[in-house]
Amino acid sequence: MKRSVSFIISILLFLTGVVSASSDLEQHFVKPPADCRPHVLWQWLGGMVSREGITKDLEAMAAQGIGGTMIMVMSDQQPWPYVFSYRDYPGKVKVLSDEWFDLMNFAIGESDRLGLEVRLFICTGWSHTGGPWVPAEKSLKRLSYSKKTVEGPISFDAVLEKAYVPTPSFSIPEWNKDRKKIPDLGTFNKDMLVLAVPETKPGEIIDPDKIIVLTDKMDANGRLVWNVPEGKWNIWRMALVTANSFNHPADIETVGHEVDRMDPDAIRLVYDNIVGRINKEAKQKGYTSFKGFENDSYEAGYQDFGNDFIEEFQKRRGYDCSLWLPAWKDNNMVIRDQELTNRFRWDMQRTISELYAERFHGKLQQLADENNLEWLLEPYFGIPLDWQSIAGISKKPGVEFWVRSHLDQHGKRQGPPSDIIGTSMEASSLYGRNVIWAEAFTAEPYQSAWRNDPWILKDEADYALTKGVNQFYIHGFYHNAFSDKYQPGFTMGYFGTQYCRYLTWWPFAGAWHNYLARCNYMMQAGLPVADALVYPTKISSMPTLIEGRYRQVCLTDDVLLEKLSVRDGKLVLPHGTEFNALILKEGERLRPEALAKIRDLVAQGATLIGNPPPVQSLSMENYPECDERMQRLISELWFGLSATSASDIQFGKGRVLSGMPVDAAMEKVMGLPELFFQSTGDPWEVKDMLYGQRKLSQGDLYFISHRGREKVKAKVNIKWNGLQPEWWNAVNGERRELTEYDVFDGRIIIPVEMLPRESGFLVFTKPISEKTVRTPNFRKKEEVQQIEGKWNVSFDPRWGGPKQVVFDKLHDWAENPDKGIKYYSGIAKYKISFNAADVSASILDLGIVKNMARVILNGKELGIVWCTPWQVQVPQGLLKSQGNTLEIEVANTWANRMIGDEQYPDDAEYINPGTPGDRPGGYDKYTQGYGLKELPDWFIKNKRRPVKDRYTFTSWKFYNKDSPLQQSGLIGPVTLQK
Repeated sequence: MKRSVSFIISILLFLTGVVSASSDLEQHFVKPPADCRPHVLWQWLGGMVSREGITKDLEAMAAQGIGGTMIMVMSDQQPWPYVFSYRDYPGKVKVLSDEWFDLMNFAIGESDRLGLEVRLFICTGWSHTGGPWVPAEKSLKRLSYSKKTVEGPISFDAVLEKAYVPTPSFSIPEWNKDRKKIPDLGTFNKDMLVLAVPETKPGEIIDPDKIIVLTDKMDANGRLVWNVPEGKWNIWRMALVTANSFNHPADIETVGHEVDRMDPDAIRLVYDNIVGRINKEAKQKGYTSFKGFENDSYEAGYQDFGNDFIEEFQKRRGYDCSLWLPAWKDNNMVIRDQELTNRFRWDMQRTISELYAERFHGKLQQLADENNLEWLLEPYFGIPLDWQSIAGISKKPGVEFWVRSHLDQHGKRQGPPSDIIGTSMEASSLYGRNVIWAEAFTAEPYQSAWRNDPWILKDEADYALTKGVNQFYIHGFYHNAFSDKYQPGFTMGYFGTQYCRYLTWWPFAGAWHNYLARCNYMMQAGLPVADALVYPTKISSMPTLIEGRYRQVCLTDDVLLEKLSVRDGKLVLPHGTEFNALILKEGERLRPEALAKIRDLVAQGATLIGNPPPVQSLSMENYPECDERMQRLISELWFGLSATSASDIQFGKGRVLSGMPVDAAMEKVMGLPELFFQSTGDPWEVKDMLYGQRKLSQGDLYFISHRGREKVKAKVNIKWNGLQPEWWNAVNGERRELTEYDVFDGRIIIPVEMLPRESGFLVFTKPISEKTVRTPNFRKKEEVQQIEGKWNVSFDPRWGGPKQVVFDKLHDWAENPDKGIKYYSGIAKYKISFNAADVSASILDLGIVKNMARVILNGKELGIVWCTPWQVQVPQGLLKSQGNTLEIEVANTWANRMIGDEQYPDDAEYINPGTPGDRPGGYDKYTQGYGLKELPDWFIKNKRRPVKDRYTFTSWKFYNKDSPLQQSGLIGPVTLQK
C-alpha cells in the first residue's frame, strides 16, 4: 500500500511539473519575451546621420515589435564592388568624429528609453576588423616570396628581389572626390626564410634532403652570397608581408589595415577605438542597452603565416615545416611524394586555423567577457578554417541566409530554398549555444527591389527555423536622416531586403515581427535534437552530411576529443544533447588520436556506423608511427573485416555496424526516424515539408513547415512520448488540442492539412485528454456568403492616388486605367456595408490580397492579414443580420510607384557605376540598375523638386518605365465562412 501511495504521489508530481512547464510555454508563446523579438541590421550610410532620424527610426522599430539593432556603418553609396561618398552638406557628420560618437551614444540612450538593445559591427564596413589605427606591422599578413633561377656551379653574389607585396585596390570611381583621400596604408615586408630548391620538370618529385637553407647567407639588405652547386636551382626569398587588406565598404577616412589574425594584441587597436570607446561612454551615462559587437564574414582576406609560425608549427605538429613551405605556395610542387605533401598542406591549414581560433577569435571573446559584452560571429566558409570549432568559441555564433527566390519574366516567384551559410545546428548541438542568430533575408537586387513583403520572407524564415536558426537580424533597415517627404529613402547600394520605417506596409509589420518572436521563443526552448554525429569534418568546407532520413550533425575534433562521452548507450555532451550513433564518412582519413577516442567511446557503449577508414593518417604528425597506429586501431575495431561484408560487431559495451547503407544501420539502432511525413501516394515522401525539433524538460515540440505552392494533406508520423498532441499557430497565437490521431507500435500518426507556406508547432507537453471526442484536426470550412457591392476606396494623394473612388467590383490596381491607382504605392482604405446571411459565420476570408491588410468589422479590429490562410476570425456576436460595416486597409509595395515615376524625366543624376555583368543591379537578372551619383541641390536645400510628377526618392533605381507592374490591392473575393 505504501508503495502504491508513493507511486501515485510521484505520478502526480510529474504531472504537476508537466502542467507547470506547459503553462509557462503557453504564456510566453502568446506574448513572447522581449529578448525573442527580431532585430535589424541598422545601416548608417556614411555621415548621413541625424538625431531626428535616429529617434524616428527607433520609435518606429519599437512600435512594430523590433527588439533591437545591430549598427552597420558604411559608405554613402556602395554599388559593389564600388564605394563612394556624396558631397558634404550642413549637418553631415564626419564618421568617427566626436560628433559621430555623440550620435552613437544618443542612439543608445534612445534605445534605453524605448526598451531596445544595441549591438554594432566592430569597425566600419561589413568586413571585418580594421581601421586607420592599424599600422602595417600589425596588419593582416601572408607568406609571400620572390623566386630567382640560377645554374651552378657558380659563385652567386647579388641582391635578391623582395617578396611580392599586394597593392591595395580602392574601388572608387575616378570622378569621385574620395579618390583624393585614398590613404597610404604603408607596407610590411619581413624576411623569414631563404631556400634553394632544385628545379624540376612538372610532375617530378623534389627530395627534401636536397633543399638547402640559405637564410644565414643573406644580409639585411637582401644580398645573397652563395657558392651554387651543380644544377639548376630556384632561390626562394620568403617573407611575411602585409596583405594590404582593409575594412570595407567604409567611409574613406575610416579605412585602414585589417589586423593581424595571429597577433592577439592587434585586435585592441580596433576594439579600443570604436567599441571600447562607445561602451565606456555609454556606461558613464548609465545606459544599459548596449549589449555587444560583431565581426562579420571572410571577405577581409586570409592570413596564412605569422611572426612565430615556424616555431608554433614545430610545437604543434612535431616537425619543421621550413623545407616544405614552397609546396604551400606552389600547389603543383611535390616534395618527397604526393601523399606526404598533401598531409603537410593539411597540417598547415590546421595550424593556421588553431592560431586564428586562439589569437583572433579567442581574443575577441575574451574582450567581450572582460567588458561584460557579447561577441557575435558569423562563422562561415570563404577561407580554409575550422569554422565549426571557431563557432564554438563565440557565445553568440550566427549564420547568414539570403532570399533565394526571384521573379521570372512573367512575374512569378522562382528559385530554390534558402541556403544557410554557417554552422547553425553544429553550434547549437555541439557547443550548447541556445541562440543561433542569422543575418537574415540578405538579397540580390533581382530578389528584392522593394518587393519583399512578409509573405515572401516567411518562406525563407520557416526554412531557417527548421535548420536551427532562432533569432533574426533583418538585413537591412536603412537609417534615414532627412525629411519624411523623401521616401522611401536611401539603401545599401542594391543589396538586401529593403527595410525601413518608410515601407508602405510598415504600419502592419508588427504582426510579422510577432510571428518571428513566437517562433524564436519556441525554437530557443529546451535542446536541439539530432539522431547521429557525422565525422570527420574537413577544414574549409561547409558541413557535409550523408544523404538519408536521419538527422545528422557534423562532429568536430575538439568536441570528440574533449567533450563527448557515453551514457546509457548514447553519445552525450555536457550541456545535455545526445546522439544515437557516430557515423564515419566513407573513405575519409582520420588522425589516430581521433580513432583511438572513437574506439574508447564504442567500448563504453556507443554505436559506430561505417566502414574502416584509410590506414593512412590525415596528418604527417608522428609519421610513420601514425600510420602504424591507425592500422592497429582499425584491426581492433573492425576485426579485419572488409568493407563489403555487412556486419554488426559487438565491441566492449558498444557495437560497430559496417558494410550496409547508413539508413539501414540507423534503423537497426533507433528504429524509424523520429518524425516523417506520409501521404497516400508515397508513404515515405511528402514534398516540401520540413521540421525542426526541440526537446523540452517535460515533452517535445516540432516546428512543421510546408514550403509548397499547393495545399497538402499529409500524416505526421512521430515517435510518441505519450502526451497530448496540440497545434500551436504562431501567426495568431492560437492553441488547440488535436484529437484525430492513431497510435501504433509506440508511434503517433496525426493527419494535417496545410496551405502553401503554412507552418505551425506540434506540441506534446500535457497529459492525454481521455474524455475528448475525436474530431477532424483541420475542419473543412464552408462559404456562407460573398461580400459584394460598391466599395468606397480612399487613397493617399501624397503618393498620387485619388482621395476617394468607388469600385463596382474588386480588382488589381495595376489593371486600373487611372494612373493614380495603376501606379499607386501605399495604403488604401476599402469600406462597404452589407447584411449578413448567417450571423454565426466565424471567418472572414479576403481571397487574394496584395500585400497586407488590416481588417475592421463593425468598429472592432480583427487583425492583420499577411499570409495564408488570408483570413481573420470573427468573434461570436459581432456580426449583425443588417447594417454591418467592413473596413479593410490594404498596403502594397513601393514597386509600382517607382515604375510610375520612371514615366517622367529624372530630377537627380543616376549612373551605372560599373556593376559587374552578373549583378547589373536591376529588378531582374537582366535589367541595369542605377545609383544616385550625387545629392541634388533641391534635396539638400529641402526645396520643391523640379519634376512634380515624381513622388519617390531613393539612392538606387531598380526599375525602368517598362518594368512589369506588381499585382496590388484587395482582389478578393471577400467571403464569410464557418
